[in-house]
Amino acid sequence: MLQEIKDLQSNAVKQLLNITRNKNQKEITFKAPTGSGKTFMMSDYMNQVLSERNDVIFLVSTLSKADLGTQTYEKFLEYGNRFTNLDPYLINSEVAPEESVYIPDNYNVYVLPRDLYKDKSRIKDSGAMFNFLFQIRFLGKIIYLIRDECHIATSNLDDLNDYFEKVINFSATPKFKPDVEITNEEAVRVKLIKRIAPDAETKEEKNNLFYVNQDDDVEAAVNKFIEIKEDYINKLKVNPCLIIQISNKDKAEEEWAKIKRIVNDPSKNLKWMYIVDDSAGKGSDTNDDVKKLPVSKWKDYVKNKESLVDIIIFKMVITEGWDIPRACMLYQVRDSKSKQMDEQVVGRVRRNPILLDWSQYDEEAQKLAMTCWVWGIVDGNLRKFKKVNVNESKNFEIVTTKLSAINQKKDFDIKEFINQKKKEESINVQSMFDLQRKWNNVSPETEEICWAEINTYEDWLNISLYVDEIEKENNAYMSNYETSLEIDEKQKFSETSYFEISKDIERIYEIENWVWSLNDPDDEEYHFDSKAEKEFAKMLKRFKTIFWGKNYYPNSKIKFEYVLYNKHDSYPDFILKDKNDKIHIFEVKSLDKGYQPGLDEQEYVKKMTELRKMFKVASKVTEQNFYLPIKNEGRWVIYMSENGEETTLSEEEFKNYMSQIT
Repeated sequence: MLQEIKDLQSNAVKQLLNITRNKNQKEITFKAPTGSGKTFMMSDYMNQVLSERNDVIFLVSTLSKADLGTQTYEKFLEYGNRFTNLDPYLINSEVAPEESVYIPDNYNVYVLPRDLYKDKSRIKDSGAMFNFLFQIRFLGKIIYLIRDECHIATSNLDDLNDYFEKVINFSATPKFKPDVEITNEEAVRVKLIKRIAPDAETKEEKNNLFYVNQDDDVEAAVNKFIEIKEDYINKLKVNPCLIIQISNKDKAEEEWAKIKRIVNDPSKNLKWMYIVDDSAGKGSDTNDDVKKLPVSKWKDYVKNKESLVDIIIFKMVITEGWDIPRACMLYQVRDSKSKQMDEQVVGRVRRNPILLDWSQYDEEAQKLAMTCWVWGIVDGNLRKFKKVNVNESKNFEIVTTKLSAINQKKDFDIKEFINQKKKEESINVQSMFDLQRKWNNVSPETEEICWAEINTYEDWLNISLYVDEIEKENNAYMSNYETSLEIDEKQKFSETSYFEISKDIERIYEIENWVWSLNDPDDEEYHFDSKAEKEFAKMLKRFKTIFWGKNYYPNSKIKFEYVLYNKHDSYPDFILKDKNDKIHIFEVKSLDKGYQPGLDEQEYVKKMTELRKMFKVASKVTEQNFYLPIKNEGRWVIYMSENGEETTLSEEEFKNYMSQIT
């Protein structure tokens, strides 16, 4: 898995922890797109809370749909090898009629399928849940309620609210304003999910991006699926699938009859499955061998990347709690009249099917993996992106840098390093799980270094014992930029990119004189990532530069590597070329209060310190100027690195300097 993914998830969990420590805030909402690892982050969050406090008990309330409670519980068990503080228990009421319902009190994470606690349910009517919560409080412990998929309206647990010290809401589509959020854009940038770029205008865009085309019929979608199927199998080693969502009531049978004629066409040679949302599955049908299994098993069967079912047709079945990374197309016949449900359904085709093995695939395969196609009704919340096109006559080259790893150091030998460590200290490992936990916590770069040296089981065992020490040594080497930083490539602004549309008017500004233009020639309104970034853009706009532009993340290769615990990519915000053709690179930050709720300010300051160190060396190696403008208490402080030396400028000093060179 890419380090950027780990960083994004870890930072979100840190923000959630920071807000949890606020004694005055009882309810917290966490938002993350479908496919971004919500259950993993939930596990990490609980594990860290439990490492700090032994008096906390978690009650995780899940939907009963699609056996989501059991699925969540099994995930907690799976993650237990990494998050060792978790001791989960699945609450159920499957006991004989003459037996009483009992919930033990010696676990610290309880999973409650939501529908088990409602009027006339055994757990509620017997008082089992009330007795359990009372016993937990009697033991001197406090209870944190986690509402998983909190966008589904429910009042099931409202009568127990006084028992909960904290209520943490998790959802891709919460009804409340989130306190912590992983945005679609962030998840796309680190390759967790596929890009959303609706209403593509050219054939090339439609072939490579998520798009909406209301004019195509079902057969057009099926034909498109047949067109890309072979590529998917050959390049990704994954059998893709197309999901078709039809109406739930009156028109369903009419729509299914039409679709069945298309998917049953012998010339198309397709395997299909029609699932009816009904406990008995009455009316469900398929032309695959899975027909021999109970309908309740069908959805699990088709999730596997080797499954041969090409097309899945459903009514109201596939929303929350059903992960199928091999799905790459969605055709919506119906209109759910629910923005949240539409986004949940769209989430089924946004997952990265090669996430865990990303680096093993070439660029063409990676591009295909990040492609999805959608025909139908899309929530307005998903239409958050505007496309920008580069003006090639104004484009220019930027020299980027990268960090070499410790295996590039001439005098480093991994076996000698391990032998020296063995002399210094003995490692006490209790089980193979301890070794796996060590591997879980190292970066992809360290993994690559280690596996290059593993030829036998003995090699693996020796390296596994000290893989965390190798990680420390590698990070220490890379963070010495004088020796590790080197020129990578010359890059230009990408031909096209996207930015997320903000409703915050304080982040909107009109710009004409730069390398980008919008699709609509009358629209020059750009949206910036922060108020500080917009303010700095206004400052740069006043200079009579040769060319300048914002470095939009999507499609950009303009980045500079640095180390903060492990290797990261710095994508600068603005790049400018002066009258002498010298390049100036800016990464804008802000420490003004309230600019990013829940952010760990200490970590943020550490990042800025590390960037300054890297910028100093990069300015010498690339002969480009690097700037870290920081807004703090309403004033700008600008750290400028030029030819390996750093100078601190006030706003006025910066303006005077730029006026001379532009």
